[in-house]
Amino acid sequence: MKILDSAANNNGLQEYQLFWFSEVASELARYDVDVSNHLLSFYNHRNATDLSRAKILEIESNDVWLRELRRENLDSGRSDWMVWSSLQGSMDVISEATSNRYSTIANVSPVNRLILESIRNPQKWTLEDEEDDLPVF
Repeated sequence: MKILDSAANNNGLQEYQLFWFSEVASELARYDVDVSNHLLSFYNHRNATDLSRAKILEIESNDVWLRELRRENLDSGRSDWMVWSSLQGSMDVISEATSNRYSTIANVSPVNRLILESIRNPQKWTLEDEEDDLPVF
């Protein structure tokens, strides 16, 4: 965790570094390591961009601050990386109460609908026999 501590306090990090440190933190979170403060630091970093923030929003975590950020993006009426990653990160909490919200988001744009459908039904979007469908070069 020392590397994440150093990174969280480094004002000189660039977008790609924030992205990859967020990826490392998300992997650690899968092993029940508390990385919430690190992720929040990366999200609020002065060099953070929509792309590096989107990486954090897609992490399946129930941290209150992360749920609130996702909700703000999902309610924004946009069709962009922030919304799509918020959809990905919040799919584990879909219920009947939230299904209307997701229907509304899907109606914003065809891309939102496609992203939502691919997250809900990932097996629908995989190739049956990948070797036969790939072009030969």
